[in-house]
Amino acid sequence: MYKKTMAVCNRTGLHARPAAQFANAAKQFDSKVFVRNLSKPEVDNLANAKSIISILTLGMGKGTKIEISAEGPDEQEAVDTLADWHFASTYRVPMGTEEADKAIAGWLNQNTGGLLSEETGNIRTDGNDLLRLYNTIYYKSGWQDAFKSSQTKQDTFTAANGAKQKTEFMHRTESGSYRKGDGYTAAPRSLNYGRMVFVLPDEGVTPESLLQRQGFLAGLTGDYNAAELVWSVPKFDVKSSTELNEMLQSLGVTDAFDMAEADFTPLTDNGAFLSSAMQAARVKIDEEGVEAAAYTEIVCADSAMMEVPPTVEMDLDRPFLFVIFDNSNVPLFVGTVNTMA
Repeated sequence: MYKKTMAVCNRTGLHARPAAQFANAAKQFDSKVFVRNLSKPEVDNLANAKSIISILTLGMGKGTKIEISAEGPDEQEAVDTLADWHFASTYRVPMGTEEADKAIAGWLNQNTGGLLSEETGNIRTDGNDLLRLYNTIYYKSGWQDAFKSSQTKQDTFTAANGAKQKTEFMHRTESGSYRKGDGYTAAPRSLNYGRMVFVLPDEGVTPESLLQRQGFLAGLTGDYNAAELVWSVPKFDVKSSTELNEMLQSLGVTDAFDMAEADFTPLTDNGAFLSSAMQAARVKIDEEGVEAAAYTEIVCADSAMMEVPPTVEMDLDRPFLFVIFDNSNVPLFVGTVNTMA
């Protein structure tokens, strides 16, 4: 048996929809999976993690200390996957030390499948850091119908700057669905958990301009039409590291970054403010499936139908964007591919 202890960090706890998502995720594994509410008497604190009703009887709200356990052939993968989605842990360590740097990097690597080890290796804490908040997401899923390696061939991708880049393209023709929107064509490919929607902008339209449209992502969850899809998809491995200070302040989060105006008295009596916020992400796809990870860092510093369907060519040989949705139509990752370099 493999088990982990942690705290529920979802703001609504494991109620209704989160419980359903948790149970559906647990059902992916062959092992028996259980969740225990450690704040309840031992006689009635254990639930079958594959049963929504059983989970709801435990009454696990935000902050509840719980234990996830599994027994079977994929027990560790089951527990690690479920723990990564819904729970949080805390660590106390002196900031500005190698011990702190290694502890944070180790935790992030463990919870992102090691995909962002280059970025976590550059983390350096400061003695003035009051606390650091990190959240992570890790996703790995195979295609329901994998691309055949024998059909992967070298072709040319035209980058956003016009450069011609040789890269490997995966090919497949299959029955599917597509959506023709204003300035783009979108088509999904099913994964074992969720789906990945590829969006090919029309000539002269950039992926970034589509993402700036209000309601664009929501529109991708709308109706699709049947089609014979001719796929030509480049294998890619894209990374990003984004400073979030300006974006958060543009959304109205301003006082928290101001040494004079910030008020974190529920956390500390010392003067404290947000000194930085950033996000690192990586997504890669190949013939077998998709693997993706991201972490966000916030540093708090001390201041003192029967018709013949059409044929749709999804030839992603120029800048495009992608969205990975889970089974509940929640977008997990959104990204653009502008270059293969």
